[in-house]
Amino acid sequence: MRNSLLHKFSLVSFLAFLILSVGLSLGISGLIKREVLDILAHVTGEYVQGLVHSQVRVETISEKHHDELSRLFQQGVLGEKILGVKIWDVEGRIIFSNDQTITGQQFPLSLNLKKALSGQMVAGVRERGVGLEGGEKDSVLEVYAPMKSTQGAILGAYEIYWDEDLLRQAASKAYYLVNILLITGFVVLYIVLYRYFKSASDTIEEQGASLATLQRRLDATRQEKENTYLGTVKALLAALDAKDHYTAGHSVRVADFAIQIGRILGLTDDRLKLLEESALFHDIGKIGIPEQILNKPGRLNPQEFEEIKKHPTIGAQIIGAVDQMTEHSLILRHHHERYDGSGYPDGLAGDSIPLESRILAVADTFDAITSERPYHRALPDTRARAVLRECRGTQLDPQVVDAFLDAMARKTATGERFTALVKHGAAPGGKRPVPNR
Repeated sequence: MRNSLLHKFSLVSFLAFLILSVGLSLGISGLIKREVLDILAHVTGEYVQGLVHSQVRVETISEKHHDELSRLFQQGVLGEKILGVKIWDVEGRIIFSNDQTITGQQFPLSLNLKKALSGQMVAGVRERGVGLEGGEKDSVLEVYAPMKSTQGAILGAYEIYWDEDLLRQAASKAYYLVNILLITGFVVLYIVLYRYFKSASDTIEEQGASLATLQRRLDATRQEKENTYLGTVKALLAALDAKDHYTAGHSVRVADFAIQIGRILGLTDDRLKLLEESALFHDIGKIGIPEQILNKPGRLNPQEFEEIKKHPTIGAQIIGAVDQMTEHSLILRHHHERYDGSGYPDGLAGDSIPLESRILAVADTFDAITSERPYHRALPDTRARAVLRECRGTQLDPQVVDAFLDAMARKTATGERFTALVKHGAAPGGKRPVPNR
């Protein structure tokens, strides 16, 4: 499923980025082209005005003068790029053109010509027209510039046709740079988004696997007693996992630890089943605890701790509503009692605490201190075992601690991991992080 999602994301995002980059490239290229045309219009106006304005007379010119003007337009660094020239007077009469057949004729003023006669400089690209040189050029760069007197009065307008290669040369570097920047930017953005999506997909898959394992365990327990309320409890567990992503995997691991301890202590199959089911449900009461308290970094303050202390009671009430789960309810209520009587919610001590609750307390503590949580770093097994020994006889039942350490030793002796579900961090030893929640 994850590969399918990644494949869809890769394809859709690639197409989206491709379309967006092409659109932006075309849009920016258009802006660059427009800007280059404006620059060329001003350069052309200044160039031609400085080159020939003193040679132009607003009257019909002789053939000799026509040839002189033609030679002038072919001079200078830009002369070889000029394909044709027309010079208009303010009335729309052509007083000079490469095509001598139209010289002296009057034509209606075009929009661009009107702009030039009003003092503006206009540039654009158009299809080849009549009377232009340039061989097989399909389109040309057309520039209109005002023709001014020495005092700045507008006497007419220049209509000049350039080789379009001039525009390509002026804009090509800008086009190239813009496209490189766009491609690079989109590639980096695509990689960042892909890595983020892949990370999120991995997290969802892990959480889904933990929740699926939890659901399979619940589905395998007491199928004959399954009822609508138990389905509601499962829904609450799913809601709790959405609220606190740590819960589902934690409950499964605690169940694994608890069963191995129970076997060492000689519990019957029925009691082991009761123990397993209670472990899977043991944190369901956290559905009633605010999320900011569950995921708070660092230790809880006294007011927050009073809130967290309510979850065994809440869990017992939820489970206790099912007639067949009275014993489960009792085990859940007392799994945070301490062996020395300083636990909660009822302050029970020693053997007055149900054995299954004492087993859950050891399994819960071990998994809590060997797992990464928002409020502490995970400890390695060796340090975690030392913590259990330190809590032996105060927080935890000595007999249950010994059984747990015995179970770990047996696994170690056979070269097996204690449980395939344990996830260790890389935190060094330090202060004993016995969780306060």
